[in-house]
Amino acid sequence: MDLASIDEIVFVTMRPQFGLRLYLGKNIAGIQLDEVGLIYSRILSQQELCEEYADRERIVYAMKLHREAEFRRATANCGTFRVERIGEYFVDSDTIALYRPSR
Repeated sequence: MDLASIDEIVFVTMRPQFGLRLYLGKNIAGIQLDEVGLIYSRILSQQELCEEYADRERIVYAMKLHREAEFRRATANCGTFRVERIGEYFVDSDTIALYRPSR
């Protein structure tokens, strides 16, 4: 996946790294998968998460590596829609895993 094929980077259950917009020119957002909301992220129910997948195929999801299992469980309930791990990077003592939707 090249940068031109990405419309948005969504940070899952972590503070979005909004500064990336300056360097990448892409929309940056944040979502929460659980009921504890963060001021900078929108809380999504399971249904909303699956609807987001259906609407956005040119999106990349980023999360701390220790949240990977939680994210995979949430996306497993979205029918035939799945996520594919496309990479990772290291920042602030954390590994950030990157995923994209796939069918």
